[in-house]
Amino acid sequence: MTAMQVIATAGHVDHGKSTLVRALTGMEPDRWAEERRRGLTIDLGFAWMDLPGGQRLAFVDVPGHERFVPNMLAGLGPVPAVMVVVAADGGWMPQSAEHLAAIDALGISRGLLVITRADLADPGPARRRAAAEIAEKVEALRQQEMNRLVSQAELRTLQSQIHPHFLFNALNTLYGSIPREASTARHMVLNLAEIFRYFLQSDKVLVPLEHEMEIVRAYLEVEQLRLGNRLRVDFEIDAATGDVPIPVLSVQPLVENAIKHGVARSASAGYVRIQATRNEEGLRIRVENSASEGPAESSGAGVALKNVERRLKICYGSAASLRLNVAPGVTVAELTVPLAGEVAAVER
Repeated sequence: MTAMQVIATAGHVDHGKSTLVRALTGMEPDRWAEERRRGLTIDLGFAWMDLPGGQRLAFVDVPGHERFVPNMLAGLGPVPAVMVVVAADGGWMPQSAEHLAAIDALGISRGLLVITRADLADPGPARRRAAAEIAEKVEALRQQEMNRLVSQAELRTLQSQIHPHFLFNALNTLYGSIPREASTARHMVLNLAEIFRYFLQSDKVLVPLEHEMEIVRAYLEVEQLRLGNRLRVDFEIDAATGDVPIPVLSVQPLVENAIKHGVARSASAGYVRIQATRNEEGLRIRVENSASEGPAESSGAGVALKNVERRLKICYGSAASLRLNVAPGVTVAELTVPLAGEVAAVER
């Protein structure tokens, strides 16, 4: 059985809500004799129609008189959409605004504006006034949501200032508890501290490649301690590339994916090779790794690559690119960004 879609009416008393439902469905929404005698909707009315595609559309006709607001709220409460009815000869009225406020309070976000009695008056003024009132309410809601998001962002910023404090205190405590003769372990803690500090910096969008590579090297030292002889690392970094600005954390995720989805998944020894070259077109960074023998695991890699790709697009538009090539036994991620002059133009 096809699910029934439901829409409620809303609007000032005597603006033709019931007449509209009656005309659309051919059914009488006023259930009580007193309603039909007085020509005034008192209680909720119900009617339905079949759409050309076979779907059934039901209407909840709500009263518009101010004395029957509880009944109106009961009708609007469970519906996903409303039909705001405004008469051309009456225009926007007090109950129109009251019903719009109820729609807002109930969180109903879908609706349709209908101007009735267009044969009695020019519908233009009523339509423009109603559209302006609804647009003003939508803008107020948008501003409220923006304020909420700003408050959330401010709270998270304040929290992010506190969390690193405890993190670095914990690392310092750990470092101090490791005997001096355990130099490898102490060095790993220092590397972790540098990596965390780099990850948590929020005031920089672009950093020189040489700064990013310092973190890449620190990260790889930690991984080499974990993987031992299973990981070989090769660097081929052109000296002319060190001062080229790149988005922060754009190379490290590629190297981390090379470890996680390549070398670490293989029982045999593997490698990661990082190359950086510079020419007239820009900076080219190539991260190559030996692939594992098992099936590709792309979910985690996809998230990291999409994140880097999105930030490249924000910083450079179409001037930058990120490509991933997976072949038997080897995977290559290649990143290209424009040089400093073009970066300055993008930032401006």
